[in-house]
Amino acid sequence: MAKLRIQAKRFLSMVGGLKPRKIAFLCHHNADPDAVCSAFALMRLLSKSFRLRATIASPTGASKLSRKVSSELGFAVEPSLATEEWGAFVLVDTNTLSQLKEWEEQVRASGKPVALVDHHTRHQDSSEMVDINICVEDSTSTSEVVFMIAEAAGLKIDRLSAQALMVGLAYDTRHFTYARSETIRIAAHLVERGADVEKALTTLQSRMERSERMARLKAGQRAEMHRIGKWLVVFSNLSSYQASAARALIGMGADLAAVGGGKKGELRISLRSTKEFLEETQIHLGKDLARPVAEMVGGKGGGHSTAAGVTGTGDAANITRRILEILHEKLRPKE
Repeated sequence: MAKLRIQAKRFLSMVGGLKPRKIAFLCHHNADPDAVCSAFALMRLLSKSFRLRATIASPTGASKLSRKVSSELGFAVEPSLATEEWGAFVLVDTNTLSQLKEWEEQVRASGKPVALVDHHTRHQDSSEMVDINICVEDSTSTSEVVFMIAEAAGLKIDRLSAQALMVGLAYDTRHFTYARSETIRIAAHLVERGADVEKALTTLQSRMERSERMARLKAGQRAEMHRIGKWLVVFSNLSSYQASAARALIGMGADLAAVGGGKKGELRISLRSTKEFLEETQIHLGKDLARPVAEMVGGKGGGHSTAAGVTGTGDAANITRRILEILHEKLRPKE
């Protein structure tokens, strides 16, 4: 907490020193509810202490569910950004600049202060680029990190900010399935500040689009299964909805699922595993799989212990072979 207090103080000092105070809170492409809710809450927290002109933006816009969430909470996520209009950038739930897509080079070339607030595995690219890096890797969501910043800096969380953070917590923990003790502590504090858990869960309810349901079914049809010891490792390929399909394969019984594919020469791979697989093998998808695979495809990779992703170029079949090589090496019985 002492380190976080220092980081929070530096962050507030950066914001306070901006003239004019114009900040763009940037979320990753197709931003999920944790990203947009943590950005919204952080923007409101800072606005209580400083007079800000601010925006929340995500390349090409937020996800369908995030648009529903933002509409219910009363804020907007912009799909476009004029970088020259803003005095600083805060990357929220975004651990590498490549997740900003076409905005990456604009932010790099702007020469303006960049802060990062996140909970994913630290990425060297971002660590070198940002001026302030507040990354709490063992947190289950960026919403948790925003609460911790507020707590460390003595910032007051109002009811609407508390509700936004509750939605973010609920989303990234899969309705608290992956909650840790700190998550429950934070959730309790948010309730004290006016957050409604039941309303947060209702906000996250959404009928899956037909195209996504079809993609999941196709992933099952194309599934290629490998057995490594006691573990079932499943690969599939889709041009879209890779993350959703990987989650579906886990739900069908896979211990680890990897779904790859893409459009226009870009390759995207989504990795998912069960909590049991992580606890017994200690294989962290972000560090142990996504990073080495990203190096092979000349792209970027990272994420959480049980959910990670890679973007780059190359052949999905080669990636399957590389993942299997890594798994066989790490799961080889110790002599």
